[in-house]
Amino acid sequence: MLCRVGAKELSDAVKPSLDAHNIRLIGVGVEEFGLQGFLEGNYFAGEMYVDTKKECYRRLGYKRYNMLSILPALFTGRADISKARETGIGGDFKGDGLQNGGVLIVAAGMSGGEKTLFSWAQPSVTDHLDPKKILE
Repeated sequence: MLCRVGAKELSDAVKPSLDAHNIRLIGVGVEEFGLQGFLEGNYFAGEMYVDTKKECYRRLGYKRYNMLSILPALFTGRADISKARETGIGGDFKGDGLQNGGVLIVAAGMSGGEKTLFSWAQPSVTDHLDPKKILE
């Protein structure tokens, strides 16, 4: 559910500007489980890929949370869960919810992604990047 909220907010805020500048929005998930519902719910407006081996996550240094590190999220995540319910975003907290994610912006080049322009790693399971940062 929290991933869906973040993906929807990000897509709604940045996709029109990216499209206007011919910039692709790409998401990479960690598993096939739940992907169909994610796509059917239109939570993400970009291209979607799945890295079941989590190779790109490993290379980017994204860590996995553990049960102790997500305990605070039980309290801080209530607002996000309420927001999701108010906007009709559903979810069941099934699947791999312990993998942190992030945002990576790269410049296009002959071989693609030659230069990192912006990088943000999710500090905790309830943190989402303010979409305004992407448009700066």
